Amino acid sequence: MEPVIQPSWKSMTVPAVLTALDSRVDGLTSEEADARLQKYGRNVLPAPPRRTWLHRIRDQLNSILVYILLLAAVAELIFRIWLDAGVILMVVVLNVTIGLIQEGKAESAAKAISGMLAPVALVVRDHATARVDAATLVAGDIVLLSAGDRVPADMRVMVSSDLQTQEAILTGEGEPVNKRVDPVEADAALAEAKSMVFSGTMVVYGQGKGVVVATGAEAEIGRISALMNQVDRGETPLVRQFSQFGRWVSVLTFVIASTTFLVDYLAQDSALQDAVIAAIGIAVAFIPDGLRAVVTVTLALAVSTMAKHSAIVRRLPTVETLGCVSVICTDKTGTLTKNEMTVTTFVTPGEEYTVTGVGYEPVGQVLAKSDNHALTDAEQKQLEDSMMCGILCNTSSLAKKGDRWEVVGNPTEGSLLAFSKKANPRLDWVEYQKAHPTIFSIPFQSEYKFMVTVHDISAPDGQIHRVALCKGAPDKLLAASATQAMGSNVWESQPIERERWQGKVEEFSNQGQRVIAMARLVLNRDQTTLLAADILKNKNLQFDGMVAIRDPPRPEAITAVDACHSANIIVKMITGDSPMTAASIGKQIGIETPFVLTGGEIDNMDEATLDTKVIPCNIYARVTPEHKLRIVKSLLKQDKITSMTGDGVNDAPALKQASVGVAMGITGT
Repeated sequence: MEPVIQPSWKSMTVPAVLTALDSRVDGLTSEEADARLQKYGRNVLPAPPRRTWLHRIRDQLNSILVYILLLAAVAELIFRIWLDAGVILMVVVLNVTIGLIQEGKAESAAKAISGMLAPVALVVRDHATARVDAATLVAGDIVLLSAGDRVPADMRVMVSSDLQTQEAILTGEGEPVNKRVDPVEADAALAEAKSMVFSGTMVVYGQGKGVVVATGAEAEIGRISALMNQVDRGETPLVRQFSQFGRWVSVLTFVIASTTFLVDYLAQDSALQDAVIAAIGIAVAFIPDGLRAVVTVTLALAVSTMAKHSAIVRRLPTVETLGCVSVICTDKTGTLTKNEMTVTTFVTPGEEYTVTGVGYEPVGQVLAKSDNHALTDAEQKQLEDSMMCGILCNTSSLAKKGDRWEVVGNPTEGSLLAFSKKANPRLDWVEYQKAHPTIFSIPFQSEYKFMVTVHDISAPDGQIHRVALCKGAPDKLLAASATQAMGSNVWESQPIERERWQGKVEEFSNQGQRVIAMARLVLNRDQTTLLAADILKNKNLQFDGMVAIRDPPRPEAITAVDACHSANIIVKMITGDSPMTAASIGKQIGIETPFVLTGGEIDNMDEATLDTKVIPCNIYARVTPEHKLRIVKSLLKQDKITSMTGDGVNDAPALKQASVGVAMGITGT
């Protein structure tokens, strides 16, 4: 495949990109697409080299002890000593068979990555839209995207109608990324390339249009796959020790067998055949031919034990290596954290509430922070009005699938639904939404940074009011607000305490949390239109409160990190998130570091400089797969037995390079 060479699509304007690709806003013709497909190849990842049974058998035989046994068997066959030769060969076959049974089911990680490519794409060709096999996409194709689509290729965004993509598999960012048409800096990190969408990521909100700039191996996900194929997996400590032991045994065996032969043949005047047979007997007896089988069976028992604890081991020697690990490098999103946005704090004009529970499962409590008391039934009912905006101004859904709760739509909105159930366990948000249907709405727009839904709502006095509920960025809604709710009573107002709210926003942001503000506006009873620009211009909203949201640490991760420290195992967090978020999560989990290294800083370091930094630094932010790989290689070079733990495609090269690679299941990719 001939690559399309262009260093920085993200920093180019859309017209410049179209010109460079010889494309147009109305797309390519079928003839142009076919010609480019022939020239550049299909939008698929190159298949990794197949590891056949012959390769696996060769690997099992690749031991100096096995070579000596085979040599002995050949000598026995030459002298027609069939029984002894058969016994030796049977030992070799048994060793190989046990090894093949335990390791023969390993699958290629590159093959798993290829399964993440989109199967179909909605493309503009011949001045019309059509669904095509995503494998036939070429550079210059114009592709339409909408919520629920998997992005079929790397694309420069041409049109964004509140387009948001979930890129955690590539960047480690738990939050959906708002995409825009404006170019970004040429040196912007992958997580900050907001003018691009990437193959294999998911569209979670909005719609958009993009021009394909890279396909197959040239796409970001293809580059990660290529990195994996370039990784040279080193030997585990057990394999190294086994090889070293084999060499020493081989030398001693040769010396003793040779001495036996010479003494027997020259000093004792034995026949040549008898002297050879005696030497072979000594050699075969001296070789611990059952050692390999005993070690294999022992490791297999350990594998079986780990499988009962939901840990699947692909390569037997890894079991022993786990016990030797001195450094654990771990991804943050989905590994140390749940990768499930969770409301941690709810602030109203009258009170601040702490919210317990982790993830989307609506199990937990809402506690008044002033005296840490659980809410009474009356307080739960009153709080229902305060969080009304989070339930109704919400286009996502939350449902239990099997034993897990999953969000369809925006993770932040899913967390608000889970929070509503914690605040009032008797509340059914589905029925609540049905009882208050949306009359009209203003979708979220990146220009205004908030969304609006309008509903007819009954006040405590029984009157029906038409209310516009606004949810979005606190800076925008605070600027547009003139009043705030009277405590938790949203039906009465008081002058807004702007400085207090701004202080809360700064406090939560410094903790690495996302802040969502909620406000309302009572409309005329028959009003059917409203503009976002008018809301900002008129500045007459009532501010109801705000929530602080984060991807919380897994409780078991905090315990595990503490156990590792007790065992003198160093834990290092490597994430694509911002340095502030990384430091905040690290502090909560118990990972201390004298400084945080970013991917940009690593780019400016040579290998010698990086070697001096990786030992003391325990938190890395804004890193790419290449950075993770360099960090792991540097640790290995300094004789650190290193484990890499992660759940995303971006972790795959480092997982493969590490002494032990631990890939997370369930939500992992």
